[in-house]
Amino acid sequence: MTPVRSNDVAVTSQGLGDGDTFQHRRIQLIGLDLGGTKLHYGTLDSAGVIVNDIVEPTRAESEDALFNQLVQAVERLRDDRPELVVALGVPGAVDPLTGAMELSPNIPISPGRRLGGALQAALGGRVVVENDVNLAALAETQLGAAKGLGLVAFLAFGTGVGLGIVANGSLLRGANGRAGEIGYLPFGDDPFAATNAGHFEDLVGSAAIRARYGADLPDVKAIFARAKQGDARALAVIEETAAAAALGLAGLQALLDPDRIVIGGSIGMQRQFFDPLRATAERLLPFPLALAQAELGPASGVLGALALAAEVADLPITGIDHTPLTADRGRFAANGEGAID
Repeated sequence: MTPVRSNDVAVTSQGLGDGDTFQHRRIQLIGLDLGGTKLHYGTLDSAGVIVNDIVEPTRAESEDALFNQLVQAVERLRDDRPELVVALGVPGAVDPLTGAMELSPNIPISPGRRLGGALQAALGGRVVVENDVNLAALAETQLGAAKGLGLVAFLAFGTGVGLGIVANGSLLRGANGRAGEIGYLPFGDDPFAATNAGHFEDLVGSAAIRARYGADLPDVKAIFARAKQGDARALAVIEETAAAAALGLAGLQALLDPDRIVIGGSIGMQRQFFDPLRATAERLLPFPLALAQAELGPASGVLGALALAAEVADLPITGIDHTPLTADRGRFAANGEGAID
């Protein structure tokens, strides 16, 4: 498949001083958002504006193929600026001290691999690896639905489920990088029967939606399309999944009492899922639910990666101008719903 190139999302470093502009001319920032089905990556030009952001299918057939894809993605965007900082979001836990990865069932990365170090050896420059939902949380806090708030949780529902927490502008990673691994919450009739992805993810991930629908086992996108057409079975499946997801959402609100919980992910952005999710969680709680849908859509991961790269390079990245993006590019649709993986 040919990668999709778009400049529909523009991140600008507003109000840069001469020194900041000079630094952008010296240091190239590249952000990558790696998912189980697609890789989204982009870079900032010398003025601090995102350019050449690309979406392509993840090469998940082997670990070597995936590693080579990441290297080639950076090389594709690399320009002649003398310094390079790369930030990569991954669907797994990353130890904040060693950089070792674990808990990544949706991509072929060996447990314990220090992916950042391997990429740095291959590419030069500085490479930092972070959980993908953490990066989306960072983006929504700096640029999106939770801008300016102190304690923010970003809860993503898509292929799986993930959580990122930002406290006073900083990511809450936990002692071993596992903060936010909400997929392992032991919900359900038999929590000991969970898969490697965890029992909560087994209840609310895309595989669960397909299994509940049964019949011809269409993909999740088709199930949501059928629901929009009034398919009673599809509507019931989505509402049942949202009700299960509301257990985690209500628990999160009770545990953290955040300024805002932002719901994202390809499924979380669907109104057919979000509305019953919110309604059920509100019924479970005796106090208000501080909830909003993500504003940045599928761009949040790569924007968060660029924000982290800017932080590592000590460069500013503020403001966003995003126009409605077409759903067939896997972006942010005009009706506020992201395309479903």
